[in-house]
Formats: sequence, C-alpha cells, structure tokens
Amino acid sequence: MSGAARYCREREIDPLGLNIEVETTNDPETRMMTKLTYIFSFPAGISEEHKAGIMANTANCYVKKHMTAPPEVVVK
Repeated sequence: MSGAARYCREREIDPLGLNIEVETTNDPETRMMTKLTYIFSFPAGISEEHKAGIMANTANCYVKKHMTAPPEVVVK
C-alpha cells in the first residue's frame, strides 16, 4: 500500500480522485533515470492540511529512502 493510500485510510479520507503521476527525466547518454517527479491531483474538498500531509508522507516513503541511499546489489 502506498504512503498516500495509508495516510488516507488512517484518517478516513476517501482517496477516490487522488491521483499521483510520476514523470521521469533520463540522461540521454546512459538512458538512466536522473530524476523522478511526483505530480499530485487531489479530489475536490480535500483540505490543504491533508494535501500537505499526503505529499510529506510520499516524500518520506520507504521506496524513496532506498533510492536516495541504495543498498548494495550482489549478483551470484
């Protein structure tokens, strides 16, 4: 479950209409991603406080933490 979905569930907020789009920026030479941008669309009626909370929750997510401090990769 995503951090945004968990945030909504824990606060009994209907996530219907919440959309998170991800844009990638790639290095043209290596074709590797150099940037991920999360773009939020919120349903009508959601408060600014909850918008900020959902975005902060996503910014601190488990996957993002692994991407900013990647683990060692071993191939056997």
